[in-house]
Amino acid sequence: MLEPLDVSVLYHRCDSLLFAFDTTDALDVLEQPLGQERALDAIDFGTNIAQDGYNIFAMGPSGSGKHSVVMKYLEQKAGSEPGPSDWCYVNNFKDQRLPLAIELPAGKALPFRDEMDELVELLKTLLPAVFESSSYINEREVFNQKFMDEQTEIFRHLQDEAVKHDVQMTISSANRITFVPLIDGKVLSPEEFKAIKGEKKEKILDKMSEFETLVKEGLRKVTELNKVHQKELKALNKKITREAVHSVIDEVRQRYAEYEKIRSYLDEMEKDIVRHVQDFLVKPEEMGLPSFMMEFYASPFERYRVNLFISHEKEDTAPVIYEDNPVHQNLIGRIEHASHMGALVTNFTMIKPGALHHANGGYLVLDARKLLMKPFAYEELKRVLRAKELRIESLAKEYAFVSTTTLDPEPIPLDIKVVLVGERYLYYLLYHYDPEFKELFKVTADFEDEIKRNEENQLLYARMIGTIAKKHELLALTHPRRQRG
Repeated sequence: MLEPLDVSVLYHRCDSLLFAFDTTDALDVLEQPLGQERALDAIDFGTNIAQDGYNIFAMGPSGSGKHSVVMKYLEQKAGSEPGPSDWCYVNNFKDQRLPLAIELPAGKALPFRDEMDELVELLKTLLPAVFESSSYINEREVFNQKFMDEQTEIFRHLQDEAVKHDVQMTISSANRITFVPLIDGKVLSPEEFKAIKGEKKEKILDKMSEFETLVKEGLRKVTELNKVHQKELKALNKKITREAVHSVIDEVRQRYAEYEKIRSYLDEMEKDIVRHVQDFLVKPEEMGLPSFMMEFYASPFERYRVNLFISHEKEDTAPVIYEDNPVHQNLIGRIEHASHMGALVTNFTMIKPGALHHANGGYLVLDARKLLMKPFAYEELKRVLRAKELRIESLAKEYAFVSTTTLDPEPIPLDIKVVLVGERYLYYLLYHYDPEFKELFKVTADFEDEIKRNEENQLLYARMIGTIAKKHELLALTHPRRQRG
């Protein structure tokens, strides 16, 4: 038979004489959660130690407030830490499948992107003007006249040889040469030539053969001369383009002289513009293209754009990011594709960041249960923490779901603290069944669901209630004895 419980077991009376306040408005705000000193010490330890693998697993029962406590603590700590770098992706002119990552101080990436956009717009106006200038036209005419004079001299020599070989030579506008034999200055018709017999005909054929050899040699010289002329014109165009482009790009180069990677990028960009100057001279609307194709033919200028990947122009402290949906691409970023002319295409401007990029240089908070439920997400998180770099890879490429050509962007160094928040059973399952887990999450912050009942904690509990009332703009609680009085 069960014995009845004493009322003292079922109900613990709180001695109101402990409280010296009239209302909870008089109490100081409680800065730290009640009874979680050990958990906060563990978080403080994990976030302050600069060693690999000291990421944090914050465990405790659901409803213990561990998530809000972690976020509040990290935001306070991050507020005194410097902001991380900005990152851009730019075209790799040597291999467009391997975009380059450029690191800049916080707030510098946006001005760099805008400056490069302005540079391209300036070149779109400047280069056509350079090639329409009188100095360029005069210099080009000198080359053309030289070519025409040398070509004319070759044909004049052939005309002289034609007279010596009793041949009438005709030159078409396309530089095609035809010739027929002459006898006493008279052009022979096919019938007249056929009627000639014997040694006389042999001599005529010999002269025709000799002259044909001279014509072939002359046309070969014209072809070589034309090649030389085209090379000289290309060299002239390159020289003119290089002079115009170098002075404009050099202004940008000087402003970013301390960044070696930007200087190298601008050097390659300058070479590429010189090679593709025709893109700046021919406008899509001048090509007679349908309007729906204009965007496609304007795309060559995209290779000079800057993909503003991560920008901190409005932030000067370390980031604290909570990713509510930690799927693979939300964690490590993605490479988007667009449909163009029936095919999937992509370029460096379609590289998008993930939560790890946004939190780089700071803190990333993830719900452990959600992370484990997303395919490949947990394994990918471990991979980047081990490698200490962020490499964006497509799952479709990695597992051969499709054969579409994609990009392999340059990886970005990773400096981050990851905090997993979850129940205790998840921690112990991972600890016992995943050998990598204990190497990557060496710090455990265990949130208590019980605290010792004593006078000190009762006073703290009253402060906690007052803090909640102030935070949510609720009415203050009144001391029971004061209320009765």
